[in-house]
Amino acid sequence: AEVVMYPTIEDIERVIQQGIKNNDFYAYILSAIDRRVDETAKGIAYVSLNAKKASWTLVVNPINFDKMLQHAKETQKIQKETLLYAILLHEFFHLARDHFERSKELKGFYSMKTVNIAADLAINCTLPFYLQDILRKAGGLFPNQFGFDNGLSLEQYLENILKKKDKNGDIEYAENGLEEEQRRAKKEGREAKISKINIDGPQQFEDVS
Repeated sequence: AEVVMYPTIEDIERVIQQGIKNNDFYAYILSAIDRRVDETAKGIAYVSLNAKKASWTLVVNPINFDKMLQHAKETQKIQKETLLYAILLHEFFHLARDHFERSKELKGFYSMKTVNIAADLAINCTLPFYLQDILRKAGGLFPNQFGFDNGLSLEQYLENILKKKDKNGDIEYAENGLEEEQRRAKKEGREAKISKINIDGPQQFEDVS
Protein backbone atom coordinates (compact mmCIF):
# COMPACT_ATOMS: atom_id res chain seq x y z
CA ALA A 1 0.00 0.00 0.00
CA GLU A 2 1.16 3.53 -0.76
CA VAL A 3 2.44 5.39 2.27
CA VAL A 4 0.74 8.79 2.68
CA MET A 5 3.06 11.38 4.17
CA TYR A 6 1.91 13.80 6.87
CA PRO A 7 0.80 16.50 6.44
CA THR A 8 -1.50 16.36 3.44
CA ILE A 9 -3.36 19.50 2.42
CA GLU A 10 -6.38 18.06 4.28
CA ASP A 11 -4.29 17.77 7.45
CA ILE A 12 -3.29 21.42 7.17
CA GLU A 13 -6.92 22.45 6.72
CA ARG A 14 -7.93 20.35 9.74
CA VAL A 15 -5.29 21.97 11.97
CA ILE A 16 -6.37 25.48 10.93
CA GLN A 17 -10.07 24.66 11.38
CA GLN A 18 -9.35 23.26 14.85
CA GLY A 19 -7.66 26.57 15.69
CA ILE A 20 -10.73 28.47 14.52
CA LYS A 21 -12.94 26.18 16.61
CA ASN A 22 -10.73 27.03 19.60
CA ASN A 23 -11.17 30.74 18.76
CA ASP A 24 -7.44 31.13 18.09
CA PHE A 25 -6.97 34.57 16.49
CA TYR A 26 -4.05 33.45 14.33
CA ALA A 27 -6.01 30.53 12.84
CA TYR A 28 -8.39 33.02 11.24
CA ILE A 29 -5.44 34.76 9.57
CA LEU A 30 -3.88 31.47 8.41
CA SER A 31 -7.21 30.48 6.87
CA ALA A 32 -6.97 33.49 4.52
CA ILE A 33 -3.56 32.48 3.11
CA ASP A 34 -3.24 29.92 0.29
CA ARG A 35 -1.71 26.59 1.34
CA ARG A 36 0.25 24.02 -0.65
CA VAL A 37 2.03 20.70 0.01
CA ASP A 38 5.21 20.11 -2.01
CA GLU A 39 7.51 17.12 -1.46
CA THR A 40 10.27 18.75 -3.53
CA ALA A 41 10.34 21.99 -1.50
CA LYS A 42 13.56 22.97 0.24
CA GLY A 43 13.32 23.03 4.03
CA ILE A 44 10.31 22.03 6.10
CA ALA A 45 8.09 25.01 5.34
CA TYR A 46 8.28 28.48 3.86
CA VAL A 47 6.16 31.24 2.35
CA SER A 48 6.33 31.90 -1.39
CA LEU A 49 4.88 34.63 -3.57
CA ASN A 50 2.10 33.52 -5.92
CA ALA A 51 2.77 35.72 -8.96
CA LYS A 52 -0.56 34.88 -10.60
CA LYS A 53 -2.58 36.22 -7.67
CA ALA A 54 0.02 38.64 -6.23
CA SER A 55 -0.44 36.87 -2.90
CA TRP A 56 1.54 34.63 -0.57
CA THR A 57 1.31 30.83 -0.29
CA LEU A 58 2.27 28.71 2.72
CA VAL A 59 4.26 25.71 1.46
CA VAL A 60 4.93 22.58 3.58
CA ASN A 61 7.20 19.66 2.61
CA PRO A 62 5.75 16.51 4.28
CA ILE A 63 9.00 14.54 3.82
CA ASN A 64 11.11 17.13 5.68
CA PHE A 65 8.33 17.64 8.24
CA ASP A 66 8.37 13.90 8.97
CA LYS A 67 12.17 13.94 9.39
CA MET A 68 11.86 16.76 11.92
CA LEU A 69 9.04 14.96 13.74
CA GLN A 70 10.89 11.62 13.89
CA HIS A 71 14.09 13.28 15.10
CA ALA A 72 12.17 15.06 17.86
CA LYS A 73 10.27 11.90 18.87
CA GLU A 74 13.53 10.14 19.69
CA THR A 75 13.69 12.14 22.91
CA GLN A 76 10.35 13.98 23.22
CA LYS A 77 6.63 13.23 23.05
CA ILE A 78 5.34 15.57 20.37
CA GLN A 79 1.87 15.95 18.88
CA LYS A 80 2.27 16.29 15.12
CA GLU A 81 -0.81 18.52 14.82
CA THR A 82 0.58 21.01 17.34
CA LEU A 83 3.99 20.99 15.67
CA LEU A 84 2.38 21.59 12.26
CA TYR A 85 0.40 24.53 13.63
CA ALA A 86 3.54 25.97 15.24
CA ILE A 87 5.40 25.82 11.91
CA LEU A 88 2.50 27.37 9.97
CA LEU A 89 2.28 30.22 12.48
CA HIS A 90 6.08 30.62 12.47
CA GLU A 91 5.99 31.15 8.70
CA PHE A 92 3.12 33.64 8.97
CA PHE A 93 5.09 35.67 11.53
CA HIS A 94 8.00 35.93 9.06
CA LEU A 95 5.53 37.30 6.53
CA ALA A 96 3.86 39.68 8.99
CA ARG A 97 7.23 41.19 9.95
CA ASP A 98 8.37 41.62 6.37
CA HIS A 99 11.42 39.43 6.98
CA PHE A 100 11.62 38.44 3.33
CA GLU A 101 12.12 41.96 2.02
CA ARG A 102 14.37 42.94 4.92
CA SER A 103 16.49 39.81 4.39
CA LYS A 104 17.14 40.69 0.75
CA GLU A 105 19.03 43.80 1.82
CA LEU A 106 20.85 42.06 4.69
CA LYS A 107 22.07 39.07 2.69
CA GLY A 108 24.47 41.35 0.86
CA PHE A 109 26.34 41.81 4.17
CA TYR A 110 25.67 38.58 6.09
CA SER A 111 25.59 34.88 5.21
CA MET A 112 22.15 33.43 4.47
CA LYS A 113 22.56 31.09 7.43
CA THR A 114 23.21 33.99 9.82
CA VAL A 115 20.15 35.90 8.55
CA ASN A 116 17.96 32.79 8.84
CA ILE A 117 19.06 32.16 12.42
CA ALA A 118 18.50 35.80 13.42
CA ALA A 119 15.04 35.80 11.79
CA ASP A 120 14.07 32.59 13.61
CA LEU A 121 15.23 33.99 16.96
CA ALA A 122 13.07 37.08 16.40
CA ILE A 123 10.03 34.90 15.62
CA ASN A 124 10.20 31.92 17.94
CA CYS A 125 10.36 33.84 21.23
CA THR A 126 7.11 35.67 20.33
CA LEU A 127 4.99 32.61 19.51
CA PRO A 128 2.31 31.55 22.04
CA PHE A 129 4.08 29.74 24.92
CA TYR A 130 2.62 26.29 24.22
CA LEU A 131 3.91 26.52 20.64
CA GLN A 132 7.32 27.75 21.82
CA ASP A 133 7.59 24.62 23.93
CA ILE A 134 6.82 22.19 21.10
CA LEU A 135 9.05 24.03 18.63
CA ARG A 136 11.94 23.98 21.09
CA LYS A 137 11.49 20.21 21.54
CA ALA A 138 11.58 19.82 17.75
CA GLY A 139 14.88 21.69 17.45
CA GLY A 140 13.74 25.27 16.89
CA LEU A 141 16.19 28.02 17.84
CA PHE A 142 15.55 30.49 20.71
CA PRO A 143 17.46 33.57 21.94
CA ASN A 144 18.33 32.19 25.40
CA GLN A 145 20.18 29.27 23.76
CA PHE A 146 22.77 31.85 22.67
CA GLY A 147 22.55 34.04 25.78
CA PHE A 148 20.41 36.71 24.09
CA ASP A 149 17.34 38.57 25.37
CA ASN A 150 13.87 37.85 24.00
CA GLY A 151 11.89 40.36 21.95
CA LEU A 152 14.61 41.84 19.74
CA SER A 153 14.38 42.49 16.01
CA LEU A 154 16.00 40.52 13.19
CA GLU A 155 18.63 43.24 12.82
CA GLN A 156 19.37 43.35 16.56
CA TYR A 157 19.89 39.60 16.70
CA LEU A 158 22.24 39.86 13.73
CA GLU A 159 24.32 42.41 15.64
CA ASN A 160 24.38 40.21 18.74
CA ILE A 161 25.41 37.14 16.75
CA LEU A 162 28.29 38.99 15.12
CA LYS A 163 29.48 40.34 18.48
CA LYS A 164 29.54 36.85 19.98
CA LYS A 165 31.07 34.84 17.14
CA ASP A 166 34.78 34.07 17.35
CA LYS A 167 37.44 34.43 14.65
CA ASN A 168 36.45 31.03 13.20
CA GLY A 169 32.84 32.13 12.80
CA ASP A 170 31.66 29.96 15.73
CA ILE A 171 29.11 30.99 18.34
CA GLU A 172 28.35 29.26 21.66
CA TYR A 173 25.02 27.44 21.97
CA ALA A 174 23.28 25.43 24.71
CA GLU A 175 19.97 23.67 24.05
CA ASN A 176 18.42 24.53 27.44
CA GLY A 177 19.78 28.09 27.44
CA LEU A 178 23.37 29.28 27.68
CA GLU A 179 23.11 31.05 31.03
CA GLU A 180 20.89 28.32 32.50
CA GLU A 181 23.37 25.62 31.47
CA GLN A 182 26.28 27.55 32.97
CA ARG A 183 24.33 28.06 36.21
CA ARG A 184 23.37 24.36 36.45
CA ALA A 185 26.93 23.22 35.70
CA LYS A 186 28.33 25.44 38.44
CA LYS A 187 25.73 24.22 40.93
CA GLU A 188 26.37 20.55 40.05
CA GLY A 189 30.15 20.97 39.92
CA ARG A 190 30.52 19.83 36.33
CA GLU A 191 31.63 21.22 33.01
CA ALA A 192 28.91 23.10 31.11
CA LYS A 193 27.53 21.30 28.04
CA ILE A 194 28.06 24.02 25.48
CA SER A 195 28.43 23.39 21.76
CA LYS A 196 29.34 25.72 18.92
CA ILE A 197 27.60 26.60 15.69
CA ASN A 198 29.54 27.87 12.72
CA ILE A 199 27.56 30.81 11.40
CA ASP A 200 29.41 31.14 8.12
CA GLY A 201 29.30 27.45 7.22
CA PRO A 202 26.48 25.27 5.86
CA GLN A 203 23.14 25.07 7.65
CA GLN A 204 23.28 22.70 10.64
CA PHE A 205 19.64 22.96 11.69
CA GLU A 206 16.43 22.21 9.83
CA ASP A 207 15.47 25.44 8.12
CA VAL A 208 11.97 26.60 9.06
CA SER A 209 12.26 30.02 7.55
